[in-house]
Amino acid sequence: MNFAAYRVRGLVCEACMADVMEKVRAVPGVSYVAVDLVAGGVSRLTVSSSVHVGTDTVRDAIRRSGFDFATGWPWLRRFTARPVPDVAQVPAMDPVVEVGRDEEEMEEDMSQKVTDPVCGMSIDTTSAVGSAEYQGKTYRFCSSHCAESFKADPARYAGTVAQ
Repeated sequence: MNFAAYRVRGLVCEACMADVMEKVRAVPGVSYVAVDLVAGGVSRLTVSSSVHVGTDTVRDAIRRSGFDFATGWPWLRRFTARPVPDVAQVPAMDPVVEVGRDEEEMEEDMSQKVTDPVCGMSIDTTSAVGSAEYQGKTYRFCSSHCAESFKADPARYAGTVAQ
């Protein structure tokens, strides 16, 4: 039995994860696929196979799902941390008292939570990646993958969520 782990960039929801898993599971020889989802970050894809499955084959399956195969982190090799001084001098200052509401808090109060009709994820209307009109209603999506799935078959998803 062969085991390998890969990194996938761009997954944001369960539907995205399921699509990648389906495409990788379809690769000949693959017997098990699991994803540790990090929404919007780099997720870990674990693959088990009865025969050796090349990295290029897995990468192609991930790309067929519309996501990026994350390779190494070359910028970390060049990173050198600055030394931290033993004693830091912090200048004295007068305390500042602020009264009123923060603009971000006001925006949060004005935003509305909706449910992505494809994957069921709760999203903020201001952070939705895409939207589509269907039968006089506006539907919002957590990712371009969910938006494309909806646009391909809106009748399938429109009845799942009341907007």
